[in-house]
Amino acid sequence: MLNKEEYWALVEAALEHSPDGVLVVDQEWRMLYFNSRFVDMWEIPPDIREIRDDKQSIQTVLEKLEDPEGFLRKVEYLQANPDLCSKDELRLKDGHVYERYTTPLHSADGRFLGRIWFFHDITDRVRAHERQLELEGQVKRLEKLNSLKDFAASIAHHLNNLLLGIIGNIELAEKAASFSKGEMITLYLEVAKEISQRAADLSSQILHYIGDGSIELSDVEIGSLVYQVAQEMKEMAPEWALIEVRPGPPCSVKADPKLLRGCLQSIVHNSLEALEGEGEVNLSWRLERPQKIGQEELPFGEPSLEASSAKNGYVCIEVQDDGCGIEPEILDRVFDPFFSTKEFGRGLGLATVLGIVHSHGGELKLTSEKGRGTKVSVYLPLGY
Repeated sequence: MLNKEEYWALVEAALEHSPDGVLVVDQEWRMLYFNSRFVDMWEIPPDIREIRDDKQSIQTVLEKLEDPEGFLRKVEYLQANPDLCSKDELRLKDGHVYERYTTPLHSADGRFLGRIWFFHDITDRVRAHERQLELEGQVKRLEKLNSLKDFAASIAHHLNNLLLGIIGNIELAEKAASFSKGEMITLYLEVAKEISQRAADLSSQILHYIGDGSIELSDVEIGSLVYQVAQEMKEMAPEWALIEVRPGPPCSVKADPKLLRGCLQSIVHNSLEALEGEGEVNLSWRLERPQKIGQEELPFGEPSLEASSAKNGYVCIEVQDDGCGIEPEILDRVFDPFFSTKEFGRGLGLATVLGIVHSHGGELKLTSEKGRGTKVSVYLPLGY
């Protein structure tokens, strides 16, 4: 059986051989004990170490920290709250990173006796994590570059086809002119004009996709807009497709009515195409309090809606279908420009929708399950 002196000698030996720096202070925050690892980590000079000068020891520590003021604030907070445990990271000017953990020490009857601190060097772990983040960033930049290359190639392909159509019809008009065929000239020029308009529409979609398209804001009553879109899409839908509206509370937003209507039409059109045989598409809207929209469901994983961006909250317009759903392996690509699972895509599609929603200060969420259907939620700030 160890006596008291042997017991404390054993405890001190254990602390001395700890891989962490250890510091023990009393209730007055005077240093009672520190091990060799603590001295090495903080490079405490021998003269200060021998006389256990508290002020000079603290000053030595502060001189090595990137944020000495933050360190002192935390110490003062713990002094004011002696029963708290605490864990954080300290970054040093030389690049080292220490994990600091502290817990209060109490007597058997619960009296506060002091505090013990543990300092663990996590520099290698932090650097490895930072390297991993850097590599992931490089991969994302490469993926973005490849995406931009595909985007540019698709734009060039689409514009080239449109230009060929314009040039071809102008050449035909010239030939018709040589034979004095006025009606044919008018016909060819009308076709060239129509194709030119399609090229202009494509350019407009591109601008909206990158968030640089022009918008004309006015007050848009959400209920009227949703019912209008539902009625328009019913006229286009097959007989077996059911489009229903589940009304929500009266509300308005500042938006471009033409662009917003086009967004909803595009979403509903996708839902109709996803129906296999009999099916249903439901449109609804509701109000949301100011809060960040869940990151895990956003198409790009980075929420843009913060509580500060919409003091009055949001209106959430939802389009939900019970169609075939989207396969998990392509779910991340549905917002890519020109991406389509159909044989003949319709331009930028949901990429344009996303750009338009963002240009209105909103966000878009998409959830889908293969064989169960898809839900698209458009969030727009009230009083934008």
